[in-house]
Amino acid sequence: MRGAQLKNRSWLLYLIIIFLYSCEDNDDKISANLPELKKTFISISGSTGLYDAVTFNIGGTEYIGLGWNNIMGDNLHFSKYSPNFHEWEMIESVYPGKPRYGAVAFVIEGKAYVGLGYMLSHNVHEVYDDFFVYDTLTRNWEKLSFQFPGKARRGAVAFSIGGKGYVGTGTVNPGLPGDEEYLADFYEFDPQIGWKQISNISYPRYGATAFVAEGSGYVCFGNLYGGVSRECGIQKFDPNTGKWTGLPVCYEDGEIGRLLSRSGVKSFVLNKGGHDYVYIFGGLTSPSDKTLGWGYNPSKNIWKSVDYPVGGDYGFTIGEYGYAMSTGNGGGAFEAYIFRAID
Repeated sequence: MRGAQLKNRSWLLYLIIIFLYSCEDNDDKISANLPELKKTFISISGSTGLYDAVTFNIGGTEYIGLGWNNIMGDNLHFSKYSPNFHEWEMIESVYPGKPRYGAVAFVIEGKAYVGLGYMLSHNVHEVYDDFFVYDTLTRNWEKLSFQFPGKARRGAVAFSIGGKGYVGTGTVNPGLPGDEEYLADFYEFDPQIGWKQISNISYPRYGATAFVAEGSGYVCFGNLYGGVSRECGIQKFDPNTGKWTGLPVCYEDGEIGRLLSRSGVKSFVLNKGGHDYVYIFGGLTSPSDKTLGWGYNPSKNIWKSVDYPVGGDYGFTIGEYGYAMSTGNGGGAFEAYIFRAID
């Protein structure tokens, strides 16, 4: 009996050491060491505001498309952004798939892979499992010949690392009242050989946010299975092993806020001094919740609440600038705050 107690105490001590090591930054005070940001407000012309659209970046150029707006309704067009003129310019080639909301996208070597999503209208209640590819050289779309092996879904996430794309999570329900089936499965895409399933993340979820920082993929926030209110679980993907690891949620000393799971959270990543820093916004819990939200230092695994008054429906990075962009009042022109790390 005593041997079992000693063994249990040893395991407890081992877990405590792991936790302290995971959250400690080898200083007396745990600090996220986030860079100070300069914020600029802009209005972006050339397009009316799109809701539930998808964005991707190819070679430093940002694109937005699909979704819907108050004027055109369902949208099959994409536009590219000119940061010099703060305007969107519609590309000629039209997305060849069905109109949809909440699609995902990843980019590999000058090509964008856009698919999944859902349609919920008076006559159509569908989720999709197809992908289409936009080639910047030909400026055309074509259907991806490799069939996505997972279930059709909405609320998924996608990202790319090292010439491969990664897609996963979501729900099979197109948004109708009823039971939800949340998904934790993930798939890797190689343009030469197609799709293969990799390890699942820890918690099934939909409406999560994903980003790439310090060479690894991250998935966090979203609605977790069962609707249980949990602290946001951070899932880190190592492209070398193809495995996910759950990280403890660690805060800067003195932080009184807490990360809670919520859908619709957006992010952008800024690099300063060779290190990536992630900024989180959106997923509002109340109309008065207009702050940027949180900053995250992935190299230290430390979170800190930040107070930059801004809302937003889309987050992306162009060069050294992070964008928190909204659809505009009444679906009008886009509005955005641009952030840059101060030297």
